[in-house]
Amino acid sequence: YYMIWLKEVEAMLNTLKKKYSWLPAVCSYFRENVHLLAGTSQTFIHGEYYTKNILVKKGIVYPIDWESAAIGPGEIDLASLIEDWDEERKNIAVKNYKEARWPDSNFSESDFEKRMLMVRIYFFLRWTGEYSDPESWLNRSNWFKRFYQLIKKEGYKPVVV
Repeated sequence: YYMIWLKEVEAMLNTLKKKYSWLPAVCSYFRENVHLLAGTSQTFIHGEYYTKNILVKKGIVYPIDWESAAIGPGEIDLASLIEDWDEERKNIAVKNYKEARWPDSNFSESDFEKRMLMVRIYFFLRWTGEYSDPESWLNRSNWFKRFYQLIKKEGYKPVVV
């Protein structure tokens, strides 16, 4: 499943790399590390657990728009939920997620951080690959700039080829 979106973006690389020279390195990184998503504990996920897909009434949460529901790493729902939150709220949510998922604290922080980076790259590939017209993407610099800043913040420094 993850490779579908990677291949869609790779099909646009000849055009996109002219403006986003770091993009081939990100695609290679994702290809080399996709096992971090596929080889971890899997659970039932919403797949697009963005706040726009969540209704709350009388303190009860009602997720809607289940078309992307799947079995996958829970970090996918975590990352989509906290995508536009401020740093303090993100940190609280991540801390609570870790405590709920690993109540005995028996997990690798490094592996968790790598999976979160891979999830961020997956979402970028997913939404970019869905609209596979490379010419239209050349005019969406903010999309690419936002993603590039996000992965740098997550600790990844793409090597420009």
